[in-house]
Amino acid sequence: MTVRRVSGAELAWAKRLLAQEGFSGTPESCGEATARIFEQIHLQLDPLIGDSGVQALLARSGKLTHPGYGFLAAQSGESTSRLRAYAGSQTPEAALESAATLVAIFFSLIIIFIGERLTREALRAAWPTLEPLASPGSIT
Repeated sequence: MTVRRVSGAELAWAKRLLAQEGFSGTPESCGEATARIFEQIHLQLDPLIGDSGVQALLARSGKLTHPGYGFLAAQSGESTSRLRAYAGSQTPEAALESAATLVAIFFSLIIIFIGERLTREALRAAWPTLEPLASPGSIT
């Protein structure tokens, strides 16, 4: 299985977003922050690509991130609950790295799917104080 690699800049951006959403160094806070990110962006993207579109991109992001994220193919409400539990079962370092990679890949896919302008608008609506995400690298 090919895992999509993210740039250092994409990973750093995702970690800043996780921190903004409450990551405080514990696996549990990482799971909560990750779930909040996907709940918030779902609100912004649902009018553009629908619930099933958001869920499909989340599932694809999980598959590209790590085989352990296979549960993301579940319904969206279940996905965020399972994100919380999955992060809580890891070490703090592993939880942060996998969550940051998942977030970075998800937003890279969104940029490819709906374009950079719409993605930036959705991000700005969800997190007005966060600096923009850089353009994605190639998806493998």
